[in-house]
Amino acid sequence: MPSGIYVRTKKHNENISKKLIGIKFSLEHINNLKQAQNRPEVIEKRRKSNTGKKRTPEQNERNRQAQIKRFKENPVSEETKENQRQKMLGKHWKLSDKSKENIRQSQLGKKHSPEQIEKHRQAMIGKHWKVSKEGRENNRKARLGKNTSPKSSRGIHTYYQSPLQGEVCFRSSYELAYAKYLDSINEPYFYEAGIIEMTINGKQTTYRPDFCLPLRCEFIEIKGYMNSEAQLKCDRFKEELNDEELMGIFRYKILFGKDLKELGINLKIR
Repeated sequence: MPSGIYVRTKKHNENISKKLIGIKFSLEHINNLKQAQNRPEVIEKRRKSNTGKKRTPEQNERNRQAQIKRFKENPVSEETKENQRQKMLGKHWKLSDKSKENIRQSQLGKKHSPEQIEKHRQAMIGKHWKVSKEGRENNRKARLGKNTSPKSSRGIHTYYQSPLQGEVCFRSSYELAYAKYLDSINEPYFYEAGIIEMTINGKQTTYRPDFCLPLRCEFIEIKGYMNSEAQLKCDRFKEELNDEELMGIFRYKILFGKDLKELGINLKIR
């Protein structure tokens, strides 16, 4: 061994560690140790020694247990939590595309438990979600060449606690306004009570009438705008209601915004 160089053995390091147990270092000494560990040559040496190495499951579990023990012995104080919260106010964190893809891949095939679904549902009660300006523009680009209207992207999904029907999730503000109107006149209804299968232009599709009014024997469809595909579904549903078996028992109405206003319905309520 060249003179002037001293290499400590593993046993020597263990003996030193045992002697240091219970010893408290001064703040100045701790800062000196941190500065020594943060020197560029030390950081570079540590980086090279760890390059390509992966921790084993046993090492990960050991580190996890050590962190749990450390937090239990030295819990974060309320003052520290408040300071961290104040530092984070006003900051917005955006996930990278890689992180989003990793999250998406990790969620593939997973199913939410009934408890999670109920928790999400309770969190959504009373909230209104509107499509942003950017979202409307993306929807418009996606609809290029299709017979649709920009108005079709204005739907608001929201939960409503009906005194007659209980909690119902509506797909648009017009449907919500009409449901509140029916509640105000004590008219019982069913929202999207059934699915009707039909074939249009050789393609199998389905249709759900918005409201069924059993006492009036009526089906009501609420529309802000009628595109060609929706018109074909409505026409086909009319034919189904007028067949020999039903003998025209049920009536079918399509109500637009102007029709709702004529009924005295406030379309701006939320």
